[in-house]
Amino acid sequence: MGEGTDAGKPLVLIVEDDPILSLDLTELLEEWNYTVCGVAGSAATALKLASLHRPHLALVDVGLSGETDGIDLAVRLRRDFAVPSIIVTGALSSELAERALPARPAGFLSKPYMPWELEKALNEAWRQTAQATT
Repeated sequence: MGEGTDAGKPLVLIVEDDPILSLDLTELLEEWNYTVCGVAGSAATALKLASLHRPHLALVDVGLSGETDGIDLAVRLRRDFAVPSIIVTGALSSELAERALPARPAGFLSKPYMPWELEKALNEAWRQTAQATT
């Protein structure tokens, strides 16, 4: 868990390369009583933030700029830091879901989504994560 955070609040890393969407997501998550430990626009930044803050969950967009996409990042977050990811994509396919298997995703969210769908996915992922650690 990240230092200086409320022990009762889930710590979430947002990985999204659209700065306006990142800001909107941060505001929504904080409104829903999640603590955003960082926002990353690339896989490299996300890995640094995960190492520093040790989040409980990551919200990962598939379409990141750079060499590493969101699926590969979700696999690394799970493998290196035991962080489950909710994978966000504009085009969920069986191929993408199969590529994501090693990440053992906490969920998938298809764009465009409604805020209640995001909240439901986060709550379910947090419930699973909290049960796994107790």
